[in-house]
Amino acid sequence: MIQVDNVTKSYGALQVLKGVSLQIEAGEIVAIVGKSGAGKSTLLHIVGTLDQPDSGSLSIKGKIIKDLKGNELAAFRNATIGFVFQFHHLLPEFTALENVMLPGLIAHGKKSKALSDAKELLLYMGLAGRLDHKPTELSGGEQQRVAIARALVNKPDIILADEPTGNLDTSTSKELHELFLQLRKDFGQTFLIVTHNPELSGLADRCLIMGDGHIIG
Repeated sequence: MIQVDNVTKSYGALQVLKGVSLQIEAGEIVAIVGKSGAGKSTLLHIVGTLDQPDSGSLSIKGKIIKDLKGNELAAFRNATIGFVFQFHHLLPEFTALENVMLPGLIAHGKKSKALSDAKELLLYMGLAGRLDHKPTELSGGEQQRVAIARALVNKPDIILADEPTGNLDTSTSKELHELFLQLRKDFGQTFLIVTHNPELSGLADRCLIMGDGHIIG
């Protein structure tokens, strides 16, 4: 599903990734752990096609990402990858339902389908009574569930999560861990998760340790 070969990335004089290679199979849950500054989030952003490596290669579902440009790359990302971040990034002026609808509207422009898909996912997430609530009216756990529904609405093959439980209490974090396992069971997605949470990394099929721009274990 994901193939990373000898990827490097620098920002000015700072080399963040120093030749990272990894392979992730379809349906795997893989966690990346390591100290701050190890390069975890940079690697995640490159796998998510949000940033480009300086050298090395990335392929997803057999497509070589550097060959995709502009709108073609954006369309591939929107259809193939869902993102879950620590700080939710929900649009504050929109309701939960409207936030989840947006990627579907961008993908195919059909309001009725985007509305139907968004409602179905929010019900799946246990948010039936919160569809018309704006982010400020939701708890942290509810906001993260809305963010996960938004990531899933286009039925992507891959979910990338960057510290998804970083702002949640212990009980809510545990619920989210169980949700990831259930999502894999129900929808078959591949997960790549950057986390400092040992319980979340412990649930993964594999845990990769990053240090100083390398995968060290």
